[in-house]
Amino acid sequence: MRIYSILFLLGTVTLQFFQTIPNSLVSISTFLYVLLPMSLALIIVLLLPYFKGYKSFNQNKYTHSLITALKSVIVFLFGFSIAAYAAHTQINNRLPSQLQGQEILLEGKIHDIPNSTDEGVRFIFKVENAELINNTTRLNDSEATSQTIVQKNINTPLDFKGNVRLGWFRHHQLLNAGEKWQFVVRLKQPNGFLNPGGFDYEKWLFTERIRATGYVRKSLTLNKRIAPSAWYSINRLRQNIHETIQSNVENKTSAAVLSALTVAVRTKLDDRQWELLQQSGTSHLIAISGLHIALLASFAFLPIMLLWRLFPRLNEWVPVRIAGSIVGVVFALIYAMLAGFTLPTQRALLMVVIGVWGLNSRKNYDSSTVLAVALILVLLLDPLAAMTISFWLSFMAVAIILFFIKRQQQKPRWMMVKLQLLISLAMLPLTILFFGTASLTSPVANLFAIPWVSLVVVPLSLVALILMPISGVLSDTLFKIAAVAIDYLFKGLELVDGTILSNFHPSEIPTVYLTLSFMGLLFIFLPKGFPARWLGAVLIIPAVLFSPAKTSDGEFSYTMLDVGQGMASVIQTKSHTLVYDTGARASNNFDIGKLVVIPYLRAKGITKVDTLLISHEDIDHRGGAKYIYDNIPVSSVVSSDPTVLDKVKIDACEMGKKWRWDNVDFEILSPPAVYPENDNNRSCVLRVSNAYHTLLITGDIQQLAENNLLETAPQKLHADVMTVPHHGSKTSSSIAFIEAVSPDIALITAGYRSRFGHPKAEIEKRYQSRGVTLMNTVDHGAILISFPANEGEIKTNSYRLTNRGFWSR
Repeated sequence: MRIYSILFLLGTVTLQFFQTIPNSLVSISTFLYVLLPMSLALIIVLLLPYFKGYKSFNQNKYTHSLITALKSVIVFLFGFSIAAYAAHTQINNRLPSQLQGQEILLEGKIHDIPNSTDEGVRFIFKVENAELINNTTRLNDSEATSQTIVQKNINTPLDFKGNVRLGWFRHHQLLNAGEKWQFVVRLKQPNGFLNPGGFDYEKWLFTERIRATGYVRKSLTLNKRIAPSAWYSINRLRQNIHETIQSNVENKTSAAVLSALTVAVRTKLDDRQWELLQQSGTSHLIAISGLHIALLASFAFLPIMLLWRLFPRLNEWVPVRIAGSIVGVVFALIYAMLAGFTLPTQRALLMVVIGVWGLNSRKNYDSSTVLAVALILVLLLDPLAAMTISFWLSFMAVAIILFFIKRQQQKPRWMMVKLQLLISLAMLPLTILFFGTASLTSPVANLFAIPWVSLVVVPLSLVALILMPISGVLSDTLFKIAAVAIDYLFKGLELVDGTILSNFHPSEIPTVYLTLSFMGLLFIFLPKGFPARWLGAVLIIPAVLFSPAKTSDGEFSYTMLDVGQGMASVIQTKSHTLVYDTGARASNNFDIGKLVVIPYLRAKGITKVDTLLISHEDIDHRGGAKYIYDNIPVSSVVSSDPTVLDKVKIDACEMGKKWRWDNVDFEILSPPAVYPENDNNRSCVLRVSNAYHTLLITGDIQQLAENNLLETAPQKLHADVMTVPHHGSKTSSSIAFIEAVSPDIALITAGYRSRFGHPKAEIEKRYQSRGVTLMNTVDHGAILISFPANEGEIKTNSYRLTNRGFWSR
């Protein structure tokens, strides 16, 4: 069973290495003619031992090996097939492309607790009915910055249901989970940035079953609440608990953690809290997981034991173990519902239920067999579960615990200390893989954090929850005591974070090496006696020894990062790094410096920025500057905007400035020291070149600055690669300027279906008609270009095309 569960898992995991899902694997005919017979074959093979004559037939070692191999292949293929079918179904459920950007009338329910911020509110909306708005009448709304929909005439019904993620900006009316609403929206297919070291937002949306994202349009009459939350709405109850905690607990840091532990609302955690939890390796503690649900089930068992001891005759009717297990499972179910009954919570609950079943079974099942059954059932429930981080962290933690306990003949001293150290060390590769960071002090942090949270914070929080409908005073008191305990927890994490070993950011390891290391971990944790388990250690070695390739003298590379509407890019020579622009910043939760630039630098093993160059004052170019400056050593800051960073020395970006790094020349071509313009035309234009190749970075310059460059530096404009000025706007890229640069490749940074409409079609044609190859971050994600130190060919790499998954748009 254990080996088959791993093969089944490998079948579902294998699908993740496909960039697309071949239609032949997932069509209805394939489901009927391949998956169904495969299921029947699996059933027959599993039932073989019960057929008469099987034992004598199976005694032949060759026959036995053949049957074992057949079982293994069928289990693997079955796992792959159901994952492929589930993925294809999810892809087909996305918003049809022709509906993107259209005004649609949605009717449905607020599915989860809305997240209110200064910018407005974001929430998951479960669509029950959808109509395409036709022949709309528009009137100007004096309170709106744009025209507002006020009336519908004839609408077209749409076959579109499921979850969408919406933003209602500049709106502060309270939305409640479970309420039924009608909205006018504009939607687009799930989309996210794709960069080395970055978070794959599209993958997250896919695993969360989000069919589209979008925003609510202004409407005087159509955006309205249809019905309040039902009295039995679990999500409304969760929101009430969340709001009670937030209003009654004064320490907002502790209140945020309490909301996370009780009702799985983590939106109130601030940047510093997340940073401390991730860097100390304790972020798993504030996610409601199998650990928390199992704890509650165990706590529920205690009063049953006490009751059965007081009334011994109860044991004659129902054994204490069975009674306690039933009550424990019921409490675990209630807690899972309070956590939103999300897929990760369902998986955790299922693991607890199977564990209870194994405990009460008349057969003495091995704990690893129970885990194998849980693994198979979880994957049958959700064949795409292996795409989520929570799946791996949960199962690996449980597997490590079982692996350790099974090898303990007695209960030696320091057993729990040894177990905690083993968990922390064994989980280190997964933490690096999923989060790109790890703390070498995480064993120490977890040593006090796990028992503190598990035995103090969680019990206090759960008892406070139970007391809420009975005594508000007692409940509030316990929540406040739990808040004090949380405060001490973070003080301890602050002490650990202050050590030299607290932060470790390894460079991005190639997928091949990560795959090998993953297989190595599986080999290591296979049952004792399994052949060639020593190969596990060998397979991990390439990932441990990996070091990113170094740029040679005279070479340089340029990466235009995928940041949507805005710009952020990085230039590397042999021993220097320049960051040109830092993308946008809309809020603490949307800062390109934090989301894209710093993760990229860490993925590439860059520990210092020699020059941070901010082209001009626009927020979509300078937004991430502060976060970058605060989180990585920066030697100098250059900008045409002297106020780009507070209390930081800013060197002026002026025409004529030159420097050389590692036989690579840098020169600023614009703006002049005295320039009347104070807008896009003040963008820093940077020329980077070696003996054979040239790169021209233009920022947001418009035709006025282009004409000035044609007059002041015509002989320096020619480049092999250029960035298209101002994202491909009509105000830039004059014919004379394009012909003066005469690039082979032109790079565009733009947002997917951005309201600005960049790049403009006529500008694209202007480049293409001159034989220029256009590369847009919308289509390519991050664009990586290598300039050799000889006459060799310039190499380009599209991160979206080479690293896309079947879930990518």
